[in-house]
Amino acid sequence: MEPPPAFDNTNDPGGLAFLDTKIPSISMGLGVLSAEIHPQALAFLAGRHLTYYRPGCFLRQLVGTGTGLKAWLFAAVKLISPAFPIATDLEGAVTEHLQVLRESMPAHARDDLARAVSKLLQNAHALDLRTWVNAVDFTADRIGFVLAHDLETAVEVVRSTEDDEALARERVKQLVLYSIGPAYLELRRHLKIDLNG
Repeated sequence: MEPPPAFDNTNDPGGLAFLDTKIPSISMGLGVLSAEIHPQALAFLAGRHLTYYRPGCFLRQLVGTGTGLKAWLFAAVKLISPAFPIATDLEGAVTEHLQVLRESMPAHARDDLARAVSKLLQNAHALDLRTWVNAVDFTADRIGFVLAHDLETAVEVVRSTEDDEALARERVKQLVLYSIGPAYLELRRHLKIDLNG
């Protein structure tokens, strides 16, 4: 993927932020521009942040709530399958999002969406947005860990940046399991950083 545009923002005391611009971009605050941050911690944060710019993952940052994600998802389904039933509490948001999709989605994207919606409706029992959100976040942690190449640093960053204690424990657990799993070991072999490399 092409790296997103990045802009220094010395007025922001924070770290990396998402800019909701026509071309999604990164704002870099003083938290990452200062020389005080450890390079491996910075690599973890950068890898994690860049993961969300992958196709299919950016929506995780644009829509911050489960209800919001559900409304957009149902609007996309309704665009392809107009008879799809919508709960009363979501009707307003779904109708609003549906109008945006109708006005802005090109024909080729509708074809891709139609295929995805067809698969989704065939396996509707498998729809779990919370699991999807967690999967995107765990993937971001894994990418950050691969770039940092230091489990201790990755775990430290997760613990210091995650407010939800239970979620922090789950993120750490997932990172540790990944660090000893076959997918990570194969990736290390591929990158020629395994013990035999």
